[in-house]
Amino acid sequence: MENGGLLNEFNATGYDLPQGGIILPHPGFSNQYILFHAEEGYVAPWGGASVGLFYSIVNMAQNNGLGKVIVRKEPIVIDTLEYGELAVVRHANGRDWWLVVGEAHQNAIYRILINPFGVYSFGKQHVGTNRIFSFGQANFSPDGTKYTIFGGVSAGGLTQYADIYDFDRCSGLFNNHEHFEVKSTSSSGAGSAISANSRWLYIALFDKLLKYDLKASNIESTEELVGEYEPFSDPFSTKFFWMFAAPDDKIYIVTTSGSRTLHVIEKPDEPGLDCAFEQHGIRLACYNNSSL
Repeated sequence: MENGGLLNEFNATGYDLPQGGIILPHPGFSNQYILFHAEEGYVAPWGGASVGLFYSIVNMAQNNGLGKVIVRKEPIVIDTLEYGELAVVRHANGRDWWLVVGEAHQNAIYRILINPFGVYSFGKQHVGTNRIFSFGQANFSPDGTKYTIFGGVSAGGLTQYADIYDFDRCSGLFNNHEHFEVKSTSSSGAGSAISANSRWLYIALFDKLLKYDLKASNIESTEELVGEYEPFSDPFSTKFFWMFAAPDDKIYIVTTSGSRTLHVIEKPDEPGLDCAFEQHGIRLACYNNSSL
């Protein structure tokens, strides 16, 4: 697209930050879209990290419908941030958006408001205890009342953490931080998703699928095992990885390596094992690696 090249200067092949880019319709202009993109960089001693958040604006009315980038790589936050993990939710007014991203190794979360007049940073809010720098996924519940982050501390580690907050879609403020370790004896994990009814948080370790009740006063205490990996190759291991809540209200789980397999939670709104988790329930027409 015109003016759309080299938005990420760190990696010539493009972005590889999970949840590192989000596109929203501009609330003030029907033909415009805002691309929010985290910048990848190197931060000692952790290595690859997100070192800033930028936005660009695309006008799809330009170039006979092919589009043009009319605002390019405007900085919003320059800081060491969570590894990708951008998340958005509708403002309570039904028109605007909140975009949030955590500051790495801290208890701070940056809050950005998108309204018809543009993109505005509300700065960062300090809430609860410090989070552990993680490789994982961040989610808002569909009703916008909960914000969750889950990730493994390191690619080969056996310790990972969940961080869960209440969120106010009017003020953009967080409160009631719950932080707990998700224990595993055999593997780390990275995936998480929330059911369409906003009640159940699902967490994917590489070889286990866990479930938590977001309506409970002590969410950690509600942990339930709803699936364990059944060895299956397509052609490589199909262990559990990123999770995606889809418009059909199902949750799809991609595998840890290139394969043609998707796992699926058929009824995520249902309690316990009634969620109907089906391993390698979908075989794709082509190979997929980590994304959906």
